[in-house]
Amino acid sequence: MEVQQLLQDTFVQNWRFSGLIFRSGNHLKLAHLERVATMDAAVIVLPSAREDAGLDSTVDGGTFKSLLTIGNWAKRESRRPPLAVAEILDHRKSDIAQVAYGGPLEIIPSDLYLSRLMAQILRHPGSSEVFSELLSEDIGNELYLKDSGTLIGQPFSHTFGALKTAIPIGIVSQGPQGFFCTLVPEPDHILCENDKVVVIAEDDIKSQLSEVDELKPIGPLRPPIQSTEKKLRNILILGWNRRVPLILNEFECYSRGKTTLTVLSRTPLEARLERQSHMGLDFKSVQVSHILGDYTSTTELKTYQPGSFDAIVLVASDWSDTDALTDARTILGYLVLMELLDKHRVSRPAILVELLDASNQDLFSQENCEVIVSPLIVSHFLSQVALRRELNTVFENLFCPEGAEVTIVPATSILGSTLTTSLEQVQEILFGQGGISLGFRIHEKRQIKTVLNPPRKQEFQLEINDKIIILFR
Repeated sequence: MEVQQLLQDTFVQNWRFSGLIFRSGNHLKLAHLERVATMDAAVIVLPSAREDAGLDSTVDGGTFKSLLTIGNWAKRESRRPPLAVAEILDHRKSDIAQVAYGGPLEIIPSDLYLSRLMAQILRHPGSSEVFSELLSEDIGNELYLKDSGTLIGQPFSHTFGALKTAIPIGIVSQGPQGFFCTLVPEPDHILCENDKVVVIAEDDIKSQLSEVDELKPIGPLRPPIQSTEKKLRNILILGWNRRVPLILNEFECYSRGKTTLTVLSRTPLEARLERQSHMGLDFKSVQVSHILGDYTSTTELKTYQPGSFDAIVLVASDWSDTDALTDARTILGYLVLMELLDKHRVSRPAILVELLDASNQDLFSQENCEVIVSPLIVSHFLSQVALRRELNTVFENLFCPEGAEVTIVPATSILGSTLTTSLEQVQEILFGQGGISLGFRIHEKRQIKTVLNPPRKQEFQLEINDKIIILFR
């Protein structure tokens, strides 16, 4: 009953929910798939099984077999298979999945998405709360898609005036190769008939198009606003899992100078280098050092002077048998790290912690670190794309190095000394500068509060340490 209530609370806002049916069975067997009328489903969701994350030679094997089984079943009956949303751990095999299924398919390359997300959070401290809100179904704002409607033939700039309670951030179009997304398009980009507008809103129904009240830039425009991303030259990664090489590669993509990444783990060096080689990764812009050691040992961790690093990542190690043991080790490592940092350095490095169990998230202080719960994030990806298929191309654009980025900049860098402002006023300043204002990061009662998509004309009296959240192209 607890599981049923949890799922009902999650999906009731989007589906006409009459109940849940749980069936035991094996998704690799056709007879079991037939038993649950798989071919009549509106959408099939295929999460990756834990055992699929084992050997590289067999990774995602179960997912591919299920896709092939359903695809062949559809061919035999001359039917079009339902939309499938499948989690793939090895993103290089996405094309194989398409061939295996032969029907409408959205691939969620979870390892790749998570690695990119972690790199962005490190580069833009505070962005984890923004992503958590956008991905979650039950916290604040989400991503929605609106038909162009009366805005067909109009410039993108008109969407700001037509959406009173939502923030337009991009356009999803459909071409011969499928959906593609443009985030933060040029203000004069013309909306076409089949385009959908990507918006940030609290509710899909409230974010309806209304009569256009065009938002105009104020002039003269300030000089182009530069991203104030955290400069990361020395990064320490504590622990090891199959995604670490992808995290290293993300910094290879972003690095504009020499960046050093140090990986401290009990996983044998040979296994790490083999994994790195299997992924075909060759690092040129970053220097990677692999060290064999135990980061839960105070004496050992102290040797590597964690306070000298710009950023530290504690990843969920994948050699433990259960999520509980993995998180227990991560928590112990975090406590050891904080003890050393408290003793030897006042200014802490940026810290990112990866957990597997959401119930452990409250054990960490917002002031000291940022936390992601990777299985929960993957479930959000799967459920959001299952409900709104086109969002997958939005996620791909949002997290890839070449796409738009959520950036958090000091309010003074945009407003100067005049810190009384509204979201609409900030957007007028950003017009034509490749940015869209999403909200504010405000210091409130010794805590930092993230305010996304506030009422557009609501005035905020910002302090000198407050920041503005911007989606930059």
